[in-house]
Amino acid sequence: MIADKTIACGVVLFCPSISDIKNVLSYTNQFDWVIVYLNSPISNDLRVMLEDTHNVVILGEGTNDGLSIACDRMCQWAKHEGVLYFLTFDQDSRIDEDSIARLTDYIATHQLEKVGAVCPYIVLDGNKEKNINETIDVNWCITSGCLFDLNLYGNAVEFDKNYFIDRLDRDFCKQITDAGYRIVRVGNAVLHQKLGETIKVHGVEYSSHSALRHYYISRNRLYYNRKFRVPMHEGVLQMLKHLYEILMFEPQKKDKIKMFFMGIKHYRQGKLEKFNNN
Repeated sequence: MIADKTIACGVVLFCPSISDIKNVLSYTNQFDWVIVYLNSPISNDLRVMLEDTHNVVILGEGTNDGLSIACDRMCQWAKHEGVLYFLTFDQDSRIDEDSIARLTDYIATHQLEKVGAVCPYIVLDGNKEKNINETIDVNWCITSGCLFDLNLYGNAVEFDKNYFIDRLDRDFCKQITDAGYRIVRVGNAVLHQKLGETIKVHGVEYSSHSALRHYYISRNRLYYNRKFRVPMHEGVLQMLKHLYEILMFEPQKKDKIKMFFMGIKHYRQGKLEKFNNN
Protein backbone atom coordinates (compact mmCIF):
# COMPACT_ATOMS: atom_id res chain seq x y z
CA MET A 1 0.00 0.00 0.00
CA ILE A 2 0.97 3.66 -0.27
CA ALA A 3 2.11 4.20 3.30
CA ASP A 4 2.52 7.95 3.57
CA LYS A 5 0.24 9.16 0.80
CA THR A 6 -3.49 9.77 0.75
CA ILE A 7 -5.48 7.47 -1.52
CA ALA A 8 -9.22 7.39 -2.17
CA CYS A 9 -11.65 5.38 -4.26
CA GLY A 10 -14.88 6.51 -5.85
CA VAL A 11 -18.01 4.52 -6.71
CA VAL A 12 -20.95 5.77 -8.77
CA LEU A 13 -24.20 4.28 -7.44
CA PHE A 14 -27.29 3.72 -9.58
CA CYS A 15 -30.17 1.79 -8.00
CA PRO A 16 -27.72 -0.16 -5.80
CA SER A 17 -28.62 -3.38 -4.01
CA ILE A 18 -27.65 -4.12 -0.42
CA SER A 19 -24.92 -6.35 -1.89
CA ASP A 20 -23.53 -3.35 -3.78
CA ILE A 21 -23.50 -1.22 -0.61
CA LYS A 22 -21.73 -3.97 1.35
CA ASN A 23 -19.19 -4.15 -1.46
CA VAL A 24 -18.60 -0.40 -1.22
CA LEU A 25 -18.16 -0.65 2.56
CA SER A 26 -15.56 -3.39 2.07
CA TYR A 27 -13.25 -0.71 0.63
CA THR A 28 -13.28 1.41 3.79
CA ASN A 29 -10.37 -0.45 5.38
CA GLN A 30 -8.20 -0.07 2.29
CA PHE A 31 -8.60 3.62 1.46
CA ASP A 32 -8.38 6.88 3.37
CA TRP A 33 -11.66 7.95 1.76
CA VAL A 34 -14.45 6.09 -0.01
CA ILE A 35 -16.45 8.55 -2.09
CA VAL A 36 -19.86 7.54 -3.43
CA TYR A 37 -21.88 9.52 -5.93
CA LEU A 38 -25.64 9.01 -5.99
CA ASN A 39 -26.90 8.87 -9.56
CA SER A 40 -30.28 7.65 -8.29
CA PRO A 41 -32.22 7.82 -5.03
CA ILE A 42 -31.41 5.17 -2.41
CA SER A 43 -33.45 3.92 0.52
CA ASN A 44 -32.96 5.38 3.97
CA ASP A 45 -31.62 2.04 5.22
CA LEU A 46 -28.88 1.98 2.59
CA ARG A 47 -28.04 5.64 3.18
CA VAL A 48 -27.68 5.00 6.93
CA MET A 49 -25.26 2.14 6.20
CA LEU A 50 -23.06 4.59 4.30
CA GLU A 51 -23.43 7.51 6.68
CA ASP A 52 -22.51 5.40 9.70
CA THR A 53 -19.02 4.81 8.31
CA HIS A 54 -16.55 7.56 9.20
CA ASN A 55 -14.54 7.67 5.97
CA VAL A 56 -17.43 7.42 3.50
CA VAL A 57 -18.34 10.66 1.68
CA ILE A 58 -21.67 10.95 -0.15
CA LEU A 59 -21.97 13.26 -3.15
CA GLY A 60 -24.84 13.78 -5.62
CA GLU A 61 -28.51 14.51 -5.14
CA GLY A 62 -29.93 11.22 -6.38
CA THR A 63 -30.58 12.45 -9.92
CA ASN A 64 -28.88 10.73 -12.84
CA ASP A 65 -26.13 13.17 -13.77
CA GLY A 66 -24.25 10.63 -15.85
CA LEU A 67 -20.90 8.97 -15.31
CA SER A 68 -18.66 11.82 -16.44
CA ILE A 69 -20.11 14.46 -14.11
CA ALA A 70 -20.10 11.99 -11.22
CA CYS A 71 -16.43 11.06 -11.77
CA ASP A 72 -15.43 14.70 -12.18
CA ARG A 73 -17.10 15.79 -8.94
CA MET A 74 -15.53 12.92 -6.99
CA CYS A 75 -12.10 13.84 -8.35
CA GLN A 76 -12.60 17.52 -7.57
CA TRP A 77 -13.61 16.71 -3.98
CA ALA A 78 -10.67 14.34 -3.52
CA LYS A 79 -8.14 16.77 -4.94
CA HIS A 80 -9.44 19.56 -2.70
CA GLU A 81 -8.87 17.27 0.30
CA GLY A 82 -5.26 16.58 -0.68
CA VAL A 83 -5.78 13.07 -2.10
CA LEU A 84 -2.86 12.07 -4.34
CA TYR A 85 -4.18 8.86 -5.93
CA PHE A 86 -7.73 8.01 -6.96
CA LEU A 87 -9.24 4.64 -7.91
CA THR A 88 -12.60 4.45 -9.69
CA PHE A 89 -15.03 1.53 -9.39
CA ASP A 90 -18.41 0.56 -10.80
CA GLN A 91 -20.89 -0.59 -8.17
CA ASP A 92 -20.96 -4.11 -9.60
CA SER A 93 -17.16 -4.45 -9.75
CA ARG A 94 -15.60 -6.97 -7.41
CA ILE A 95 -11.90 -6.91 -6.46
CA ASP A 96 -10.00 -8.40 -3.53
CA GLU A 97 -7.57 -6.70 -1.15
CA ASP A 98 -4.49 -8.32 -2.70
CA SER A 99 -5.32 -6.94 -6.14
CA ILE A 100 -5.84 -3.45 -4.75
CA ALA A 101 -2.49 -3.71 -2.94
CA ARG A 102 -0.74 -4.74 -6.17
CA LEU A 103 -2.14 -1.69 -7.96
CA THR A 104 -1.21 0.77 -5.23
CA ASP A 105 2.23 -0.78 -4.72
CA TYR A 106 3.02 -0.52 -8.42
CA ILE A 107 2.07 3.12 -8.86
CA ALA A 108 3.90 4.04 -5.63
CA THR A 109 7.16 2.39 -6.71
CA HIS A 110 7.19 3.54 -10.36
CA GLN A 111 6.53 7.26 -9.99
CA LEU A 112 9.72 8.22 -11.82
CA GLU A 113 8.73 6.24 -14.92
CA LYS A 114 5.84 8.57 -15.86
CA VAL A 115 3.16 6.06 -14.89
CA GLY A 116 -0.07 8.04 -15.03
CA ALA A 117 -2.44 5.16 -14.32
CA VAL A 118 -2.49 1.47 -13.50
CA CYS A 119 -5.27 -1.05 -13.96
CA PRO A 120 -6.08 -4.71 -13.23
CA TYR A 121 -6.90 -7.53 -15.58
CA ILE A 122 -10.66 -7.62 -16.20
CA VAL A 123 -12.57 -10.88 -15.92
CA LEU A 124 -16.03 -10.57 -17.47
CA ASP A 125 -18.95 -12.49 -15.98
CA GLY A 126 -16.78 -15.18 -14.40
CA ASN A 127 -14.74 -15.95 -17.51
CA LYS A 128 -11.08 -16.87 -17.07
CA GLU A 129 -8.37 -14.45 -18.16
CA LYS A 130 -5.10 -15.75 -19.58
CA ASN A 131 -1.63 -14.47 -18.68
CA ILE A 132 -2.84 -12.51 -15.66
CA ASN A 133 0.66 -12.66 -14.15
CA GLU A 134 2.11 -10.45 -16.89
CA THR A 135 2.60 -6.70 -16.29
CA ILE A 136 2.37 -4.77 -19.55
CA ASP A 137 1.74 -1.27 -20.92
CA VAL A 138 -1.70 -0.78 -22.49
CA ASN A 139 -3.32 2.02 -24.49
CA TRP A 140 -6.49 2.14 -22.47
CA CYS A 141 -8.45 0.54 -19.65
CA ILE A 142 -12.03 0.68 -18.47
CA THR A 143 -12.95 3.27 -15.86
CA SER A 144 -13.59 0.66 -13.18
CA GLY A 145 -10.33 -0.37 -11.54
CA CYS A 146 -8.34 2.54 -12.99
CA LEU A 147 -5.96 4.00 -10.36
CA PHE A 148 -4.43 7.29 -11.44
CA ASP A 149 -2.24 10.10 -10.22
CA LEU A 150 -4.62 12.85 -9.12
CA ASN A 151 -1.92 15.48 -9.66
CA LEU A 152 -2.65 15.07 -13.37
CA TYR A 153 -6.34 15.85 -12.92
CA GLY A 154 -7.27 19.33 -14.06
CA ASN A 155 -3.84 19.74 -15.61
CA ALA A 156 -3.16 17.05 -18.21
CA VAL A 157 -6.44 15.10 -17.94
CA GLU A 158 -10.07 15.41 -16.90
CA PHE A 159 -13.34 13.56 -17.36
CA ASP A 160 -15.01 15.11 -20.39
CA LYS A 161 -18.59 16.03 -19.40
CA ASN A 162 -19.82 15.62 -22.98
CA TYR A 163 -19.97 11.87 -22.33
CA PHE A 164 -23.06 10.97 -20.34
CA ILE A 165 -22.01 7.33 -20.47
CA ASP A 166 -19.88 5.26 -22.84
CA ARG A 167 -16.43 6.02 -24.32
CA LEU A 168 -15.53 8.08 -21.27
CA ASP A 169 -12.81 5.56 -20.43
CA ARG A 170 -11.18 5.65 -23.86
CA ASP A 171 -11.21 9.44 -23.87
CA PHE A 172 -9.66 9.64 -20.40
CA CYS A 173 -6.92 7.17 -21.25
CA LYS A 174 -6.17 8.90 -24.56
CA GLN A 175 -5.59 12.11 -22.62
CA ILE A 176 -3.16 10.28 -20.31
CA THR A 177 -1.11 8.78 -23.15
CA ASP A 178 -1.22 11.98 -25.24
CA ALA A 179 0.28 13.79 -22.24
CA GLY A 180 3.23 11.38 -22.36
CA TYR A 181 2.25 9.12 -19.45
CA ARG A 182 2.04 5.32 -19.33
CA ILE A 183 -0.94 3.13 -18.48
CA VAL A 184 0.18 -0.17 -16.95
CA ARG A 185 -1.88 -3.33 -16.50
CA VAL A 186 -0.51 -4.97 -13.37
CA GLY A 187 0.06 -8.71 -13.23
CA ASN A 188 -2.03 -10.75 -10.79
CA ALA A 189 -4.35 -7.81 -10.11
CA VAL A 190 -7.83 -8.95 -11.15
CA LEU A 191 -11.20 -7.22 -11.19
CA HIS A 192 -14.45 -9.09 -11.89
CA GLN A 193 -16.85 -7.05 -13.98
CA LYS A 194 -20.26 -7.45 -15.58
CA LEU A 195 -20.57 -5.96 -19.06
CA GLY A 196 -24.12 -5.83 -20.36
CA GLU A 197 -26.18 -9.02 -20.58
CA THR A 198 -24.25 -11.98 -21.92
CA ILE A 199 -26.22 -13.91 -24.53
CA LYS A 200 -25.27 -16.75 -26.88
CA VAL A 201 -26.17 -16.43 -30.56
CA HIS A 202 -25.01 -18.86 -33.28
CA GLY A 203 -22.67 -20.38 -30.69
CA VAL A 204 -21.01 -17.01 -30.02
CA GLU A 205 -21.12 -15.27 -26.63
CA TYR A 206 -22.04 -11.60 -26.94
CA SER A 207 -22.62 -8.77 -24.43
CA SER A 208 -26.03 -7.36 -25.26
CA HIS A 209 -26.93 -3.75 -24.46
CA SER A 210 -30.13 -1.77 -24.19
CA ALA A 211 -31.37 0.42 -27.05
CA LEU A 212 -30.43 3.51 -25.03
CA ARG A 213 -26.87 2.26 -24.58
CA HIS A 214 -26.56 1.78 -28.34
CA TYR A 215 -27.65 5.41 -28.72
CA TYR A 216 -24.79 6.61 -26.52
CA ILE A 217 -22.27 4.28 -28.19
CA SER A 218 -23.22 5.62 -31.62
CA ARG A 219 -23.31 9.29 -30.61
CA ASN A 220 -20.22 9.34 -28.42
CA ARG A 221 -18.10 7.47 -30.94
CA LEU A 222 -18.60 10.35 -33.39
CA TYR A 223 -17.70 12.93 -30.74
CA TYR A 224 -14.58 10.99 -29.73
CA ASN A 225 -13.48 10.50 -33.33
CA ARG A 226 -13.75 14.21 -34.07
CA LYS A 227 -12.01 15.22 -30.84
CA PHE A 228 -9.01 12.96 -31.46
CA ARG A 229 -9.04 13.21 -35.27
CA VAL A 230 -9.66 9.53 -35.97
CA PRO A 231 -9.45 8.95 -39.75
CA MET A 232 -12.86 8.94 -41.42
CA HIS A 233 -12.47 5.46 -42.91
CA GLU A 234 -11.85 4.04 -39.43
CA GLY A 235 -15.00 5.72 -38.15
CA VAL A 236 -17.06 4.31 -41.01
CA LEU A 237 -15.75 0.79 -40.33
CA GLN A 238 -16.61 1.19 -36.64
CA MET A 239 -20.18 2.18 -37.49
CA LEU A 240 -20.60 -0.70 -39.95
CA LYS A 241 -19.27 -3.17 -37.37
CA HIS A 242 -21.70 -1.76 -34.79
CA LEU A 243 -24.65 -2.19 -37.16
CA TYR A 244 -23.52 -5.69 -38.07
CA GLU A 245 -23.39 -6.72 -34.41
CA ILE A 246 -26.91 -5.40 -33.80
CA LEU A 247 -28.25 -7.26 -36.82
CA MET A 248 -26.42 -10.48 -36.01
CA PHE A 249 -26.66 -10.74 -32.25
CA GLU A 250 -29.05 -8.31 -30.60
CA PRO A 251 -32.72 -8.91 -29.73
CA GLN A 252 -35.14 -6.01 -30.35
CA LYS A 253 -33.17 -5.13 -33.47
CA LYS A 254 -35.65 -2.53 -34.74
CA ASP A 255 -35.54 -0.41 -31.59
CA LYS A 256 -31.76 -0.64 -31.33
CA ILE A 257 -31.16 0.31 -34.97
CA LYS A 258 -33.52 3.25 -34.50
CA MET A 259 -31.52 4.44 -31.48
CA PHE A 260 -28.24 3.86 -33.34
CA PHE A 261 -29.31 6.32 -36.04
CA MET A 262 -30.81 8.72 -33.51
CA GLY A 263 -27.39 8.89 -31.87
CA ILE A 264 -25.90 10.00 -35.20
CA LYS A 265 -28.69 12.54 -35.68
CA HIS A 266 -28.29 14.06 -32.23
CA TYR A 267 -24.52 14.28 -32.61
CA ARG A 268 -24.97 16.24 -35.83
CA GLN A 269 -27.43 18.52 -34.02
CA GLY A 270 -24.89 19.13 -31.26
CA LYS A 271 -26.96 17.33 -28.61
CA LEU A 272 -24.41 15.82 -26.23
CA GLU A 273 -26.34 15.94 -22.98
CA LYS A 274 -28.52 13.26 -21.37
CA PHE A 275 -30.82 11.62 -23.93
CA ASN A 276 -33.94 13.59 -24.73
CA ASN A 277 -36.11 12.69 -27.70
CA ASN A 278 -37.37 16.25 -28.20
